[in-house]
Amino acid sequence: MLTSFNKEKQQEVLNMRGGEGRVFIEKLEPRLHHMKMYARIVIPAGSSIGFHFHETDEEMVYVLSGKGEVTMGEQKMIMNEGAINITKQSESHSIKNIFSEDLVLLAIINEI
Repeated sequence: MLTSFNKEKQQEVLNMRGGEGRVFIEKLEPRLHHMKMYARIVIPAGSSIGFHFHETDEEMVYVLSGKGEVTMGEQKMIMNEGAINITKQSESHSIKNIFSEDLVLLAIINEI
């Protein structure tokens, strides 16, 4: 199977997971059986995905372009292009674009 993201299916989400501003998300369908979500996410400057807990799933976020700030528990780190943020079951994180260019991510969430 060959598939790709479709910008026509991009959705604007305000205050994603309690975050600031808006993000744009393109979910890929179909996805593998164990995947809860496979998506391309664009976080404009000043926007964020709010701090949230992964109770029954795990997430891998890969930075396609731009850079941003990830918070894991109490620790804040800068994510640059090519960085991968892994959030395991029972962990929490948030992602914020504190820079001027769009932060573009590939997010994969797997059910446990």
